[in-house]
Amino acid sequence: MSSKVETTITPTSTEKKTKKVVSKATKPEEPMTPVVSTTVSPPTPTVVEVAAPTTTVTPITEESTPTENTEVSTQLLEQFNDLSDKLTDFTKNMRNITFSNKDVRNKFETVFKKFFKASSQLTVTYPEIISKQLSVAEKSSHGKSSVKKTTNKDKSAVNKKLAVEDNLLTFMGLEKGTLVSRAEALQAITGYVKSVKETGNPDIKVEGNNRAFKLIGKLGPLFKGIEKTMIERGDLKKGEIVPDKITYIQIMKYMTYCFKKTTVVV
Repeated sequence: MSSKVETTITPTSTEKKTKKVVSKATKPEEPMTPVVSTTVSPPTPTVVEVAAPTTTVTPITEESTPTENTEVSTQLLEQFNDLSDKLTDFTKNMRNITFSNKDVRNKFETVFKKFFKASSQLTVTYPEIISKQLSVAEKSSHGKSSVKKTTNKDKSAVNKKLAVEDNLLTFMGLEKGTLVSRAEALQAITGYVKSVKETGNPDIKVEGNNRAFKLIGKLGPLFKGIEKTMIERGDLKKGEIVPDKITYIQIMKYMTYCFKKTTVVV
């Protein structure tokens, strides 16, 4: 008997690999979810630019001060002087009016109230204007040399030093020959009146008129000298005298006669 020989064929490694590859290839692949990298940036804050408030500072210069207008000043002085003269004449003529008539008296009282209101405004406004203008002039020269300040100050009419009568120097307690400005003279007179009123002296007060005062104390010799100068210059009529009481508005009128006239040599 012939013997059977069984032959076992062992697959080679190549076949094994092939099988493995095939098996892997045939296995369905799971779909891959794509990973998207998202970078979330923080919200950018909105920046609103707010402009800082700007303050425009206009420097005070010499041009800011009121320009002196000679023509206007002359007109106002003439009107002021004319008004003072008319008021003096009016006061004299009042003696011829019969105030026992109630109707007449009421009409005058109405007009007087209007007049006193206007005169009060003028009395307060005039010193305020001078003070304000001098303050502006001083500020405009701030930071400049002292020589420049002196020059600007001397140019101001109210601060210009002038030769004055001896009666004003005696009143102010200054030596003979001292030069005085109109502002200094006005301040000396109003300051004296204020100081006497503050002492409670009733003799200086004018009953029913707070804007007037009597010429008592040192004011007496001062205004006697003014009266003498007015007569010498022919500005006081024969038989007329300076009243024993005046208003604040009238100070400037009479104070003019405290300053000596300048003689212009041609």
